[in-house]
Amino acid sequence: METTIIELLAACLKSSLGYNWYMANLNDLDGLERLLRPLRHELSVELADALLRLKADEEVQARYDELASKNTEGVLTADERRELESLVRGNSILSLLKAQARATPGPRIAR
Repeated sequence: METTIIELLAACLKSSLGYNWYMANLNDLDGLERLLRPLRHELSVELADALLRLKADEEVQARYDELASKNTEGVLTADERRELESLVRGNSILSLLKAQARATPGPRIAR
């Protein structure tokens, strides 16, 4: 049985430390995944590999870690919650793009 992009996305997101599932609307991600599905046939190997290497820089990762920790402690301000939700949405979209990159035909970099 073929693994769906949503299953790949769920596995990627589940492995992300501090990710809060309630912050992403998976129905929205499902629609986006369907819209992005043709992308796997259009990506060059080079672009697919670049997407797979893409990750947050140290400053963004440190801020995400700080916000996730404060969220776990229940001490986020409203502005911090919006910032964390924005980072989570961005990560969700990036995960969808990476899933499409993994499904692109051709040789892949080591993952």
